Amino acid sequence: MVKNPTIYVLDDRFVAEFSVEVGEYEAKVECLMDKENVLDYTIEFNGPVEKRNEMIQYAQKKAKEIMRNHLVHR
Repeated sequence: MVKNPTIYVLDDRFVAEFSVEVGEYEAKVECLMDKENVLDYTIEFNGPVEKRNEMIQYAQKKAKEIMRNHLVHR
């Protein structure tokens, strides 16, 4: 689940800021993006190390979905 998605314009790039939940774990995410790709990210995740990669992959997938929705509704 995605919470509080926000898109900021940063020069010719975008920053997607949001929270995600996977099961009982939550992460705060900021992704630097061009129109289609995650170029860099910051994730604040306080869960087990074993779940970290799963959370990163899920967050990147959701960032792309947020960006696509943003571009469609501009």
